[in-house]
Amino acid sequence: MPNLVPEAPIASLEKGTIRFLDYLGLERHTQRPLLVVETKRPSAQLPRLSRPSGDFLSPHLPEVISRGLAGEPLVGQWPEWLSTLRDYIRFVHARANQAPRRVLLTNGDWLILFLDPCDAFLEGGTYDAEHILAFSKRSEIEQRYTELFRFPEHGTVVGETSGLTPGELPFHVFGEDVDRLMHGLHLRYIEQRRVWRGVQHKADEVDDPGAAIMPGSGVIGLPGGSSNYASKW
Repeated sequence: MPNLVPEAPIASLEKGTIRFLDYLGLERHTQRPLLVVETKRPSAQLPRLSRPSGDFLSPHLPEVISRGLAGEPLVGQWPEWLSTLRDYIRFVHARANQAPRRVLLTNGDWLILFLDPCDAFLEGGTYDAEHILAFSKRSEIEQRYTELFRFPEHGTVVGETSGLTPGELPFHVFGEDVDRLMHGLHLRYIEQRRVWRGVQHKADEVDDPGAAIMPGSGVIGLPGGSSNYASKW
């Protein structure tokens, strides 16, 4: 993320006090809010319904969280955690006139990812469980790593056109329209805000330049082909 701010201060809309987001990710040039990350202690447990009944004696985690967002009581500190997240998201929305695109809650072992924070935390939301991803333990995160990476990935979050895998190419490009294939590297320069301590032990925030390098393939199309584009990286 080009601009990830730790301990970002916000004015609580519920309590009227200053609170601190663990991490707030912003798009550097527009200050558009993209990502909120909240971390919990390693001993924090996954949510459970206080009074499960009927078909919900053993509901899936996204359904449990959805019902908690709708006001049903959850075990432990989860009602407070969800209320705090709601407060954070509503403040960011009020200040920037748009909500973050993703919200992530984790204790380092389990991880909850909200794909539609507007639906989960703003007035009028439906708390749709389909927009909540839950990973109950680290081994599940490792097994589903491609799914976890895809949704918070910077290009996806900001709405850029995602890349295609070789297996997806036939659904977008007709073979008879391809003149040749090329391979190369996508080089992207970024700046990240870091805290630097000088010889006087004074902490200063500096922009640390960096680069991200990704392999890619190019499809060069024939002129007049029936595919949607003549060439694409």
